Amino acid sequence: MVRPVKNNGGDKPQESDDRLERPDSGQVGNAREKVRETLKTPGRLMRGLRLWKRMQVKGEIETEGMENLDLIPPGKKVIFAPTHITDGDIPAAALALGDHFKLGIVNQSVHHRLTGEPSMYLGLLLAGKGNFYPVDFEWVKRKGKKSKVGRFNPQNYLAMSKAMDEEGKAMVMAAHSPAFNSKLPGKGGFGVVFLAGLTDAVVVPVAVDFQSEHTITAETYLQNIVHRSGVKIRIGKPIDFEPIEGIEDSLELFSQEKGLLSADERAESRRILKTLTRQSNQLMRELASLLPPDKRGVWSEA
Repeated sequence: MVRPVKNNGGDKPQESDDRLERPDSGQVGNAREKVRETLKTPGRLMRGLRLWKRMQVKGEIETEGMENLDLIPPGKKVIFAPTHITDGDIPAAALALGDHFKLGIVNQSVHHRLTGEPSMYLGLLLAGKGNFYPVDFEWVKRKGKKSKVGRFNPQNYLAMSKAMDEEGKAMVMAAHSPAFNSKLPGKGGFGVVFLAGLTDAVVVPVAVDFQSEHTITAETYLQNIVHRSGVKIRIGKPIDFEPIEGIEDSLELFSQEKGLLSADERAESRRILKTLTRQSNQLMRELASLLPPDKRGVWSEA
C-alpha cells in the first residue's frame, strides 16, 4: 500500500512495502544531525551499556546500515525493533544507537523487581531505572520448570507514548518474544506495531548477530564473560506502517475481559488484531532479511 511521505515540501510516494527510500538531497540527514545533538541518551544509561559491552562482547560491535537512519523524516517519532534471539540483542542495539538518539529501553516487568530476576534488576539500577519501560511478564511453572511468559497489556504503552511525546525519546523494543535457539521465532509480537500505531512512529528493524557457539542469556552471564563473542548489527530501512483506524480506542477494548465484550466489540478487536499481525509479520520478514540464513527460522522462506 502506498503512503505519501512529505519530503522537502512535496509528497513522495512510498514503496509498496512501506519502507522509506533515501532522499536525493543530504538536507534531511543534516537536519536530523542537528536534532540528535540535543537529543542524546542519558550518560548513566550509556555508561551502563558500555560496561556491559566490556564484559560480554569481544572487540568492537560491527554496525552496518547507519546510513538508513537518515531516511527517518525529521521530527518523526522512532521505534527501534531489534531481534531478541539472545539476551544481548537489546543492549547491543541500544549501544549502537545511543549516541544518535535519546533512547528509552522496553524490558520485562520481572526485571523491575529484585525477586523477579536479580541480575537484570541490578543492571537496571546501574543504568538508571527511569530509562526503562516495562511490559508485563511473569514467572510460571510448567511441567516442573519455571519460565517467563509475556502478556499483551495495552496500558503498558501509555508511559512509552508519553516519553516519546514529551521527552523526544526513541524506544528500543524487541520485535518478538525471547527466543534463545539462535533463530527467529515463528511468531512476531504486537508491542512494536501497536506502539507505532498509537504514536504515528516509524519502525526501524535492527538485526543483532552474536557470533557465538553457546546460548547467551542472563543465566549464562559468567560464561559469557569467559567466552565473549563478536557482534554484528545490521540496521534496516525505516518502515512507515499504514495507520490503523480505531487504534486509540483499542486501549480500552483490549483491557476488557473477552467475555464482557459485545459482538461488535469482538469484531472490532479481531479487525485490529488482524492488522497488527500483518504488520508484525512484515517486520519479522525485514529482520530475517538482515540476518544470516541460518538464523532466519521460518521466515527464510517468507
